[in-house]
Amino acid sequence: DRLLGERGARGLRIYYVARFARIYPLYLLALAVAVIVTVQQPADVGRLLTDPVLWLHVVAQQTWSGDLSVAYGFNGPAWSVGVELFLYALFPLLLIPLRRIRQNVRALLIVAAVAVLVVAALTVLSYLLGIADLPHENPLSGHRFLYRTPITRLPDFVLGVCLGYLLMATRDRDLTRIGRILQAVGGVLVFGEMLIPQLAASVWSLDSTDMIPFALLLFGLAVSP
Repeated sequence: DRLLGERGARGLRIYYVARFARIYPLYLLALAVAVIVTVQQPADVGRLLTDPVLWLHVVAQQTWSGDLSVAYGFNGPAWSVGVELFLYALFPLLLIPLRRIRQNVRALLIVAAVAVLVVAALTVLSYLLGIADLPHENPLSGHRFLYRTPITRLPDFVLGVCLGYLLMATRDRDLTRIGRILQAVGGVLVFGEMLIPQLAASVWSLDSTDMIPFALLLFGLAVSP
């Protein structure tokens, strides 16, 4: 409401500064620690300062690279920060259409379902294009396009926004019992996925099969902590 309400540009500025302050300083500190341990002699400093891969990491854009050694270089797990920054940048734009249905539970559920179906369709498309079974190191792999590419993680973010609006739209209702049921169902589904090696080794495990179980689990925890 503050983002798109009466605050206007000031609301946007507060939002972006807050997101940046919450994520980037710690990200940069972790990168600095990861880089410092690679310095063994003075010449290494000059080499690092001229390394384009390092600068991709500094601006958190490494996840866009098709080269896995670039995306996972220096501080491997930090690729996800690049995804987060991309999605946070788009968040105000996503709110424009979504806030029109923010009180409509049925419409929010429909949008959430569409987000899940989009990811499922992208997974099927990866099989049709022959990239589903390519190794992670391949720049054309499903791992890259379904897991690491910020654009294809957009449906996850839309699902999350819908869950947030659902929480607000149902805050006057007692959902304690329903929340516990959702926690149990979501938890069992997540645990069940872990017990199926074939699923874990497929591109379905990169996103598609996780969306509904974790949505149920997180929403259940939110309404019934």
